[in-house]
Amino acid sequence: MDILVLFSNYFLILVITQGLVTSIIDYKSFKKAGMNNTARKARIIGIGEISISLVMYLIARTLY
Repeated sequence: MDILVLFSNYFLILVITQGLVTSIIDYKSFKKAGMNNTARKARIIGIGEISISLVMYLIARTLY
């Protein structure tokens, strides 16, 4: 298996995990602490991170 494809798969798994932690767990902890603006930003960053990585993964899969 090509090393670039393997790296892309692992990168996608890592970034999706990171995005889920940011958008779910960090969101809840910020909301509980009363930091509503930061909680909203954490959710936006998490969702954006997941969507950007998915787009990059799909582009890499179609080009290579």
